[in-house]
Amino acid sequence: MNLSSKERDSRKRKIIISLFMIVITLLIVNLVLEFAWQNRAFKNGNKKEINKVGIEEKFKESLLNLGIENSWIKLKKIKKKKSSVENFLSYDVAVPADLPITVVLNEIFVSFKNYEVDVKSKEQKINGKTLLTISGGKNLELSAEFYYDRDISRNAGRIGIFITGINNLNGEELNNFLSIPEKFELLLVPSKASTEMLKTLNHYKKGYGILLNDDIKDIEFKLNEKYSRGRLKSSIRNILGKFLHASVFMIDDNSNLFSSDVYSLLKEEFKKRNLRLIVKDSLSNLTGESSNNALKNFRNKIEKTKKGEKAEFVITTEQFQLLQPEISKYRKIGYKFLIPSELIKDN
Repeated sequence: MNLSSKERDSRKRKIIISLFMIVITLLIVNLVLEFAWQNRAFKNGNKKEINKVGIEEKFKESLLNLGIENSWIKLKKIKKKKSSVENFLSYDVAVPADLPITVVLNEIFVSFKNYEVDVKSKEQKINGKTLLTISGGKNLELSAEFYYDRDISRNAGRIGIFITGINNLNGEELNNFLSIPEKFELLLVPSKASTEMLKTLNHYKKGYGILLNDDIKDIEFKLNEKYSRGRLKSSIRNILGKFLHASVFMIDDNSNLFSSDVYSLLKEEFKKRNLRLIVKDSLSNLTGESSNNALKNFRNKIEKTKKGEKAEFVITTEQFQLLQPEISKYRKIGYKFLIPSELIKDN
């Protein structure tokens, strides 16, 4: 077929355009692959090398972070062979029933995320043994079998926290604070503002107790030693009536109220109603302490609270936010953070 000069020129242009598009496509693909390779190389470059000793140390450190005791970690004897592949560490690890093995595995995976190792796990039997392996390069360096042992439990106690100063937070701060997914209860000083807060506390499913101190200003709740017994009894009835669902009633032993004759009347009226009036300093009261001292005393008290024991704290909103990392750390090793008023009932 004979083509005209115009048709031949048109075909040549189409071929040139097609070849040009192919070249552009190949360049783009090459750039993408080069970027992907560089990115992979960069990520791999961030990985640290670690030897068998380091692997063993990090493995045990991960277990101790969760309150697993050394006596529950048993090194199995394996027959050493000439092949380096066979010269690995092998462990049996007993896990208490309240600690999911998946949590243990996650702790180990996270601890090795920045190292040049391959960590794998496989459940050998549902709710039974789970095998974990850690390899460096082509060599198996460590293996561990995890299994539940219902005869062991972590040596950690029960902790309850009351929080004061909630009235000092504005609307947004209050909502953010109450959204914290922790088991704690607020201590409210009787006031009109406190009664208005009850709906919000109920919305967030947070319990509350009542703190009696010198900060009671509203007339219907005020407990002034100059008042007559009849007037004081009326204030007590108002407090008990307006805060009907209070989990606990507490008096500040550093207040003038505590050292006045009103305290005797309070004990008398509470006893008539089979209600308990707790002294604030009978708990671990950290509210008057600096941030550093509060942190130190919080740690000391918790670490002395072992299995079967309990500790209740009174802290401020600011201290509670400061202590969040500590609470997470202690929960990991087995401490139970519970509703404080429930712990007090055991006293």
